[in-house]
Amino acid sequence: MTNTEYRRFVREFNQAGFQATCLGLAGETGELLELIKKREYHGKNISKERIKDESGDLLFYLIGLLIEEDLSLEEVMSFNADKLRTRYPQGFRKG
Repeated sequence: MTNTEYRRFVREFNQAGFQATCLGLAGETGELLELIKKREYHGKNISKERIKDESGDLLFYLIGLLIEEDLSLEEVMSFNADKLRTRYPQGFRKG
């Protein structure tokens, strides 16, 4: 599926509105982070399939938010990359 196809799918499928989309984004972020916490701090074996599942839910709501705000994923990615290159010219480093 292309970005354009997925965006069309989200636009047609997600009829919940702005507030529900924002709440969904927050909730799915928490679910993904809970899996990471279990893996990193509790030694649980978390499959790529579970990460993919929660990441997909997170992506759905993120794209929904971008649609609501009339932004494209490409526009956001480009803006973010430029901002981070300026802020961290050497990239992120541990510590």
